[in-house]
Amino acid sequence: MRSFSRKLVMLCLVFSVQGVAAVQAATEPPTSEASTPQRISVLAGKLSYTLPQGYVERELPELDAKARAQGVTGTMYVNAAQKRMVVVTETPVAEGSIAGDNDEEFLLGLANGTISKHESGYKDFRILRDKEVVKKNGLGILEIDAYGTLGNDQLLNTTLLAASGTTAAYIHLISPRDTRKTHIALIKAIIGE
Repeated sequence: MRSFSRKLVMLCLVFSVQGVAAVQAATEPPTSEASTPQRISVLAGKLSYTLPQGYVERELPELDAKARAQGVTGTMYVNAAQKRMVVVTETPVAEGSIAGDNDEEFLLGLANGTISKHESGYKDFRILRDKEVVKKNGLGILEIDAYGTLGNDQLLNTTLLAASGTTAAYIHLISPRDTRKTHIALIKAIIGE
């Protein structure tokens, strides 16, 4: 796996683990922040979707100035009522590398690092399934569905990985384990199924 891929996986795991605390803290009613549907686009528009009403955009405080200077971007979207969050991160691939729109080797490298980090970060982490989806525009998305426990919270955990050119995208959904139906509906909306 490329070294920058490891950095991406580590950053994203930190975001997802610390993001659970943000979801828990976000159970209070939103202040004056808008929670209208939000259009999200990654990989220069090759993957675009709309988060439904109820999600509030939050900064990722874990994304430090050094990461931003290297081109890493990220945002967290929290739905306090559903106790669900979506973390969206984009990062440049290793210098001199170019990822194809459906680069299986690159996506598997990201997936292996992601799974390894989740296994060490979650209690009783278990992969439910993984699958690859190829969108009509040729963009390959690797979906890893899992569950695990963080603190006392049993969580569904879906990671969507994609890459194109010099950028990799990581979309991480975390939901309470008992909300499987709405969790799956959001995954389908993001992928475009």
